[in-house]
Amino acid sequence: MKRLLALLAALGILGGLCACGGGSAEEEGPPVLRIGVFEPLSGADAAHGEAELLGIRCAQREAPKVQAGGKSYTVELVVQDNGGSAATAPEAAQNLVDAGVSAVIGSYGDAVAKAGGKVFGANGIAVIGATCSAPELTEGNDYFFRVCSTAEVQAEALARYAYGSLEAAKAYCVGRENNESSARQVSAFRSVFTQLGGEASVEMLAEPPDLIACLLRADSEKAKVIFAPLPADYVRQLLSLSRSLEISIPIVGTDILDDDSLLERPPNVEEGDAPLRVYVSAFYVTGASSRFDAALRSYAGYDPKAEEPGPDPVSSAAALGYDAYMLALSAISAAGSADHADILAVMPGVAYAGVTGRMRFAENGNALRESIYIKRADYVNGRWRQEKSAAAS
Repeated sequence: MKRLLALLAALGILGGLCACGGGSAEEEGPPVLRIGVFEPLSGADAAHGEAELLGIRCAQREAPKVQAGGKSYTVELVVQDNGGSAATAPEAAQNLVDAGVSAVIGSYGDAVAKAGGKVFGANGIAVIGATCSAPELTEGNDYFFRVCSTAEVQAEALARYAYGSLEAAKAYCVGRENNESSARQVSAFRSVFTQLGGEASVEMLAEPPDLIACLLRADSEKAKVIFAPLPADYVRQLLSLSRSLEISIPIVGTDILDDDSLLERPPNVEEGDAPLRVYVSAFYVTGASSRFDAALRSYAGYDPKAEEPGPDPVSSAAALGYDAYMLALSAISAAGSADHADILAVMPGVAYAGVTGRMRFAENGNALRESIYIKRADYVNGRWRQEKSAAAS
């Protein structure tokens, strides 16, 4: 996803260029309704925030107005860079509150989403998370909703995929010590995998992790799949070490691994070597909606037939950003009002069929989905390949 930065910079939507207004409800002319976009547009997570923003802006181009209460509102995006930091998130969130937004989309990054969410919740403004998947964002917070599934739901879907489609009878689950999200994912995977009849062992790695010992233990236990809710750079190291140790156990992971760095050939893997397999849960794969793919590429100015087309802007993050915007419009229409309190009141009952699939909300604001995509990193050809979808519940 980092390869999108140059493309997004060319579009003029990076960093401070995004934090723009443009008109207000009090000015003469058609009434204006503001939707806040709360994303990291600077810092280490900028590429992820920009990908979500790209999808949101593409959706706005397709649907620049919304009908509510007999009025046609022009939708204005008020984009706020939260810097990817929980320390600066509250101030960034307050800026959107002060701008009079009716709803908020974002943020990439669970800690930032949580810190900013408290500000929006205190002001009775609905937040629609696109890719943030930590359970605590919605637990006990009646203002927070999300269009993606939680990391635990993804882990459960991966367990079904590993046991059924990969025919793995034994799994080695490796997480990060003192990391609650990682521990929850490991627990969810192991629970479903063993219920299906498989065996699963667990190891929580201390920092810095001994990845060589990890692979050797998985091999000695005759594991047929490794569940690894780890950062993408750790998994890249696992791939390289797997080749050196001549261990070829498939690796599966949640959307934390939905990172284009996994499409780069490991340095010690030669052309013609048997491919090392990595499977990732995702909410969109290229080709699932040709209409969306064409719209996003058109908006981004991407031409796959060009001599040097650059990175394809189509991604799960962009698709989820697109759906979050369209779902926000559905809620506004259902509320029949631009008032944030009215919109928040109807959010639990909103259902939407988007490019990432049909969704509705559980009582806690989590997305209820029928299935989750599973895709494989094809580093030989530098692309993601869709595998079978897995049941989300």
